[in-house]
Amino acid sequence: MHRPTQILVALGVALALAACGSPSEQEPTAGPADVVDGTNLTDITETEQYIDIETEETAGTTQLTPEEQAEVHLIDAGDRVYFDYDKSAIGVEGEATLRAQGELLLGASGLTVTIEGHCDERGTREYNIALGERRAEAVKTYLVSLGVEANRISTLSYGKERPEVAGHNEDAWRQNRVAVTVINP
Repeated sequence: MHRPTQILVALGVALALAACGSPSEQEPTAGPADVVDGTNLTDITETEQYIDIETEETAGTTQLTPEEQAEVHLIDAGDRVYFDYDKSAIGVEGEATLRAQGELLLGASGLTVTIEGHCDERGTREYNIALGERRAEAVKTYLVSLGVEANRISTLSYGKERPEVAGHNEDAWRQNRVAVTVINP
């Protein structure tokens, strides 16, 4: 390539990058597509746009029942309580998770759950079934202490038979020492 051509190519690339990299300093003006129900969308936040605008897909849908809302939010609240090795005592993080679960369950009186107790792979099958049951019962007891009716909570121990995470190391074992709250169908 000749020197003047190289300069022109470099200048063109620089201009293209400059045009892509910097936003316009002009204030955007609202056009017809930016106004919905008389509201200028450039004047409201992005979050408000998503909340306030009804689409054809959402038109006519029904509101969720408290039970359905609880099901949707259980994972956000935390559906797992982790335990130390060979322990069934609930720690501080577990208590926070269970308080959030308790709030959800108290707000959805028709909802029932099963607490699944799990263990890591170390120890005998029989020992881990018993330990998984103690973990599940500890979670149930805590939820009942918060006011959730005991007859809405069942427990089940998988021991080491259904690991949450595959692996034969401390990280996998830590994740498998857990009680998981599952909403019943």
